[in-house]
Amino acid sequence: MGRLRTWTLGICLAAAALCCGQKFPTKGVPLLQHYPPETYDRAGKAWDIASAPNGLVYFATDKGLLEFDGQQWQRFSGSRGFTRSVLIESDSVLYSGSDKDFGRWQRTPQGSFTFTSLYPFRDSNDGLNEEFWATYKIKDYPVFVSFDNIYVYAEAQLTKIAAPHRFTGSCASGELIYLFDELDGLFAFDGLSLKPVVRFPPSSGQTPRIVGVQETGNGLLIVTRNQGLFRFATGQLTAVDAPINPYLQQDQVFSFTPVDGTHYAFGTVLNGIYISDLAGNITQHINRQKGLLNNTILAAHYSPQGKLWLSMDFGISSVQLWSGVAYFLDVPGKVGTGHTGLLHGGIFYLGTNQGLYYADWEMLNNRAALPAFKLLAGSSGQVWDLRIIDGKVLGGHDRGLFQLNGETLEWLGSQEGTLGILKIAEGQLLAGTYNGIALFEKINGAWQYVRKIAPIQGACSALLLEDAETLWINLPNYGLLRASLDQDLGVEAQKIFPAAQFNNETIHLQKTDGAIQAITTGAVYTFQQAEMDFSKGPAPAQTVHIKNPLAGTLYPTPLDSVYGFFPVYNGFALINRKFRAEPAVIPPLSIRRVVAFNNDTTQILAEGDEIPHYLNHLRANFSVPQQDRVSYQYTLDPISDQWSDWAETTEAEFVNLAAGAYTLRVRANGPEGQLSEATFSFSVGGPWHTSYWAYLLYAVVFFLLLGLNHLWQSRKLREQSRQLQVRDKVNARLQAAAEEKNNLLKKYAQLEEALSEIKKQLRGKTIELARKAKESDEKGRVLQILKEKLDSLTQQTPAIKFQLTQLSRVLDNYEETEDNSFSLQMEELHQDFLNRLSERFPELTHYDLRLCVYLKSGLSTREIAELMNVLASSVNVSRSRLRKKLDLGTKDDLYKFLNSVE
Repeated sequence: MGRLRTWTLGICLAAAALCCGQKFPTKGVPLLQHYPPETYDRAGKAWDIASAPNGLVYFATDKGLLEFDGQQWQRFSGSRGFTRSVLIESDSVLYSGSDKDFGRWQRTPQGSFTFTSLYPFRDSNDGLNEEFWATYKIKDYPVFVSFDNIYVYAEAQLTKIAAPHRFTGSCASGELIYLFDELDGLFAFDGLSLKPVVRFPPSSGQTPRIVGVQETGNGLLIVTRNQGLFRFATGQLTAVDAPINPYLQQDQVFSFTPVDGTHYAFGTVLNGIYISDLAGNITQHINRQKGLLNNTILAAHYSPQGKLWLSMDFGISSVQLWSGVAYFLDVPGKVGTGHTGLLHGGIFYLGTNQGLYYADWEMLNNRAALPAFKLLAGSSGQVWDLRIIDGKVLGGHDRGLFQLNGETLEWLGSQEGTLGILKIAEGQLLAGTYNGIALFEKINGAWQYVRKIAPIQGACSALLLEDAETLWINLPNYGLLRASLDQDLGVEAQKIFPAAQFNNETIHLQKTDGAIQAITTGAVYTFQQAEMDFSKGPAPAQTVHIKNPLAGTLYPTPLDSVYGFFPVYNGFALINRKFRAEPAVIPPLSIRRVVAFNNDTTQILAEGDEIPHYLNHLRANFSVPQQDRVSYQYTLDPISDQWSDWAETTEAEFVNLAAGAYTLRVRANGPEGQLSEATFSFSVGGPWHTSYWAYLLYAVVFFLLLGLNHLWQSRKLREQSRQLQVRDKVNARLQAAAEEKNNLLKKYAQLEEALSEIKKQLRGKTIELARKAKESDEKGRVLQILKEKLDSLTQQTPAIKFQLTQLSRVLDNYEETEDNSFSLQMEELHQDFLNRLSERFPELTHYDLRLCVYLKSGLSTREIAELMNVLASSVNVSRSRLRKKLDLGTKDDLYKFLNSVE
């Protein structure tokens, strides 16, 4: 009964909050964004969370400091051990505590962080093993808390304050730090000393473990691990009687954070996160069954941007609290994907791919339990459409049209699956089916199937009346059909507008101010009666962003004056149409990272850096942290004065930048039209051959070459002088040699002339000798004749015989003298030639030698024949025989051979 009163009170408070305007949804789960460990480099568990003024979120993790800008994660290492806590001093200075270390993080111009340890015992081995689970700021000084001590870092000096016994936890509220001692209870620290606040009385033999303390107008609200909430005021400690208390005691609180001064968030070990108002009424409960990655909440942090950040045993999640949209996701897989919804009589009906479900509308408030949806008996299958007609719920099902009577389904007719329902007149309705349109009429208070509307065929998913005589039908994948009806609902004329005319997109058909509109995600098409065609307009304004809506869902289906229904994959969403978001703290646009690169190298830039020319490609990342649906555009001065198109892309790239100074300008446009701009200036150096050092090198090389040229010219002159001297000497020698040569040539010419003359003389003498020899032969023949005649006369008288004998002797003596004279003259003239020839060829006869002399002298065959007193043919025969004796071949030149014998 007490629990019933608690729930009744909670429902009343929720209803009051709805009437007054709530800050975040009470029905359904706000939008969740999940980041499993692989998205942030598996940095381990996050033990603490904090957000900076620029909107960046920081996490103290097992593997160092983690930074998230809404798009990209960066991890920084430096401190020892697991990082347990983080404190934001400013956008560029952070403090953190870890296992056996604490210190300061300073942002570098390139956007990274460097860590400086402040812990004096970091390298000590004296047994200290402090873990710094909390880092706070008090009076502008960082404070680091371990189980054993407090360290205050002020004016570059550390002050150490020991725990009374052992601290089991701590938190900050107002101007104080509250610390929990395991024996002496709760203490307050003001930056100078510890002051006891309250000591818990024993309860069941255990001292409660405090998780958090919050200063309120009614004293201190104390959050314990498993004993719920307490309030300490006017020196009295009392348990808080709040609806949330039993759940906190059962699920064990591990983390706690206030939410915007109006709510509290309690992270539990066993059952996710609870959010309550200041009175302890549960407004939200989110656990793994409702979409979280894990049920154990290690840390919770509320950022001024309206997001609740949660770190869990597995992964990190953010909850978009300030939103009019909430989700019912079928994580357990018991309901399916919602296609249509209807609120009637305090009951919410949900048509899904699994059937028709219903639940008490008030029980959809997201408190502790899952919404208790029940499947209506006999409704299993796909439910496409739900309508209230004549006070009854009618539905389109894949088995046809049904009417709901209480908790019983009544099937109307036996038609095929029904996609859409439209009441066209009193007692008449049309049902768009899988194949055509069915007409139903109300007869005797009951809907009955009458007939099909011919000749319309194919799936008809949506029906809309333009007027009493004109019906529009949406034919999925085909387009739109406009049908003119007669009084009996027969089709008189029809016109099809093909899907290609609407860019083949899913069409939402509606009537606005009497005009028929076909709306797609890319354009609004309005039917023009005069042209009997559609005119294309700009894309529809997206007033609300729904995550994972079903295709073609552009607008919510109204449930009542406040809520609208959106079908989404694996569930459905509700939108509070009266929700007005409070102005959130929007972080400034930040150019997060600028990198110069080429194919082999990258270099992170700081503002004003000059990059070398070989790294003249540039990539820039920018974002507005913790903001969704932000569009960006950019330009690079002075390359272009035109801005890029608006897009949600958070990266810009430029290639082959020429040398010069540049300014990257980026601006962002949020969903509410907020505009901010950021700039980043840098320069690109010229090619190496135009740099200062290159010109210096050119000067050095120039003077070096000038000196080398001087040395080379001097050496060249010396060498030329030496070469001239050598050349003069050579020329003198050449001239002397030339003169000597000329003299020798002259002498040679003289010798040639003398030799030629000698040859002429030799030839002449040879001819003369030959002629003499011829004459001698002729004389010899005459003398022989005379001798023969004298011999014939010797037979005469002795006296005559004696005289003739004397005369014959005279003739013989003359013949021998003549022969010897010729031989001597020939030998004297050609002595050397004949001697060598006789030595080499001893078989040559005197005749052969004479022939050789004639041939060597250049006499022709005719001349030789005349000199030798023989026929020319005999000379030729003798020449052939001579060639054989001289061992000459037929191709050997006899004349050249004889002249070669010297």
